[in-house]
Amino acid sequence: MILVSNQPSYAKGKTSLTAIRAIHQRLVDILNDSGIEFDAFYYCLHHPDGIVPKYSGRCECRKPAPHFLLQAGARFDLDLAASWMIGDRETDILCGHAARVRTVRVRPDHPVSEPGQPTVADRTARDLAEAAALLCAADRLASSAAGLSSR
Repeated sequence: MILVSNQPSYAKGKTSLTAIRAIHQRLVDILNDSGIEFDAFYYCLHHPDGIVPKYSGRCECRKPAPHFLLQAGARFDLDLAASWMIGDRETDILCGHAARVRTVRVRPDHPVSEPGQPTVADRTARDLAEAAALLCAADRLASSAAGLSSR
């Protein structure tokens, strides 16, 4: 599992890099306490309207750009066509499509104002738990289909 996230609060001058690192460590601790391990975390700290010079303006890593998904694919030798992107924002689904991974859109638990018609995801889910269950079911189906074809 790999996390890819846009985190522009430093670029916008709303927090420090130290605070962002502390939040990341708290996330890792909570996940580890729950028996959940991620293989990598990729954070884009940039924002086009940022006020911190080094982190302001356009970049190659901010979703919907597929930069981090492609980087993770190369680093971990992933079959991107067999991989999934789960997200609650339009940029997540667009990022997944750009990297040619399958997508799951989860219902956001916060207000999202994204005008226009949303990009169609491969699957939709109420929450992250349902998204995980969908992926487990898809994996079981693919495994049983592979077993049938090898006979």
